[in-house]
Amino acid sequence: MPFEFTCSRKPCLRSCFFTNLPEPIFLCAPVVRFRLARDPCNGYLFTGREPNPRGARMKRLLSSVEISREPDGTVLLAVSRRDVPLIHAQIVCPGGESLERRTQAGASTLAAALLNEGPAGTAPLEWHRRLDRDALSLHVQARPEFWTATLGCLSEDLCPALDLWRKLLTRPSLPETEWKRLVLEHRAAAREEWNQPAYVIAWLAAVQALGHGHPHARPVGERDYARLRFAEVEPLARTAFHRGAGSFALIGGDVTVEEGFRALRELLGGLPSLSDSAPAEPPARPARARTWLMDHGKTTQAFFAFSKPGMRASDPERVALRLANYALGGGGFACRLMTRIRSELGHTYGIHSSLPEERFLSAFSIQSFTQLPNFARMLALVRQVLRETAEAGFTEDEVQAAREHLYGALPLQLTSPGALLGLALDGLRAGLALSDIEQDWEALRDTPGERIHAAVRRLMGDGDFHLAVIGPARELRAQLDGEAPQAVFPFKTPPERWPG
Repeated sequence: MPFEFTCSRKPCLRSCFFTNLPEPIFLCAPVVRFRLARDPCNGYLFTGREPNPRGARMKRLLSSVEISREPDGTVLLAVSRRDVPLIHAQIVCPGGESLERRTQAGASTLAAALLNEGPAGTAPLEWHRRLDRDALSLHVQARPEFWTATLGCLSEDLCPALDLWRKLLTRPSLPETEWKRLVLEHRAAAREEWNQPAYVIAWLAAVQALGHGHPHARPVGERDYARLRFAEVEPLARTAFHRGAGSFALIGGDVTVEEGFRALRELLGGLPSLSDSAPAEPPARPARARTWLMDHGKTTQAFFAFSKPGMRASDPERVALRLANYALGGGGFACRLMTRIRSELGHTYGIHSSLPEERFLSAFSIQSFTQLPNFARMLALVRQVLRETAEAGFTEDEVQAAREHLYGALPLQLTSPGALLGLALDGLRAGLALSDIEQDWEALRDTPGERIHAAVRRLMGDGDFHLAVIGPARELRAQLDGEAPQAVFPFKTPPERWPG
C-alpha cells in the first residue's frame, strides 16, 4: 500500500528514492503531501503529489486540544501525547502586574519570588534541593496580565509532583526570612538591565505609547524593588491563584485527557473560588511630549525608538496587521526596513519593528541604533521609508515572503504539548475560539495585498509617532530634524520621574 510522506517545502525534484525505510512511516509537516510506493528493491519512490486541503494538518493538530468549561467558570485544556514520558501543566489566573498600584511597581515579581520559596512546613533550601533531586520544575511567574504556575516532570513522577504543586499553591510558606535576599537579587538584576541602553529604550517606547501604569508599560527599576515592603507584597502572593472565571488550567503529555482533567480538578479543588477576578483594561494615556531625549554622555551610539498604540490579540484585522508588521520590520533580513537601511545603505547593524498580540492593548514600536554623527541621516531615512510604505504599500515579493514565512513558521513551533496548549490558551484569553486560530493560519496565505496595505497605513497613521532617543544630548539636540526635544532627562532617571 502506498503511504503519505509530507514535506514542509516544495520539492526540487520530481522524484526521490529512499531505501531501507521501516514500514509504516509517517513524517509530519504541514504543507506538501506526496505518495510513496514500495518498489521491488525494498525502496520507496515518490509517485506524485496529492491534494492537500488547506488547513487540514493544522486542524488535526489543534483538534488534539480538549477543552472543558467547568461550572465555576474555570477552563481546562488537555493534550494527550504518549510517545514521550513527560508532563507539562500550568495554572493561569488573571492579575499579575495589572494588580499593582502605580507606586507598587515590581510587587508582583517579588510576590512570585516568594511563592517560589516553597510550601509551608518546608525550609526554602530544602525545597530547592528537593526539586533538583527529583528533577522537577515548579515555577511561579508574574506576567503583565496574569499569573502562571508551571509544572514539568516525568510522567512516572506525576502523582508526587502534583502533591507538591498542590501544597505550593494552597499553603505557600511566603517566608519573610528570605525577603532581604530576594530584594537584593532583584535589585542587582535590575541594576544590570538598566545599564543597557537597548533595554531602556524599549521601556521608554512602551511608556510613551501607552502611559505610565499601563500593564504593558510598567518598567521596574532598582529603586522600585528597594522601596517595597514585605507587608504589601505578601497579600498579592497569597491571593494570586484561584479558580473561577478568567482562570485556566492546562495539562499535556504522557497522560490521557480524562486523567489530566481529573488531576487538574483535584488540584483546583483546593484553591479559593472567585466569580470575576480579571482586572479591567486601563485606557492608554500616551505621553504629551512627542520627543524624549535621555542624556547618556558615555555612549558613542544613538539608540532610538518610534512608538504608538498598537493592537489587541482580538483585533478583527489581526492577520493583516501581523503580515504588515513582518513585511515592514518584524521579518529580520527579509523585511523592508532591514533591507533598505542595513543591507543597502549600511546605516545600522539592525532595525526591527514589534507588534505584540496581547489581550490588552500593546505598543507598536520601531527600534534601532547608529553612530552619533549618522543619527540625523538615519532618522530621516527611516521616516522616508515609513512614508513610502504608507503611500505605496509593499511589493508582491515582500507580501509573498511574509505570507510564506508566517504560514510555515506557526506549525513548526507546535512541536510539544506545551506549545499546543500555549497557542490555545493565548487564543482563548483573547476571546477567540480554536476555529478562529485555524482560520487565522489559513488566512495568512489568503489575505489580499490591499488589506495588508490598509493595515500598514493604519500602523503608520498620520506619522504621529512618539520618538525616544538615548545618547549624548549635546551632540543629538541639533540632529533631531531641527526640532528641539520636548523632554530631556538624564540616563538612569527612575521610571516614576519620566515625563508625562
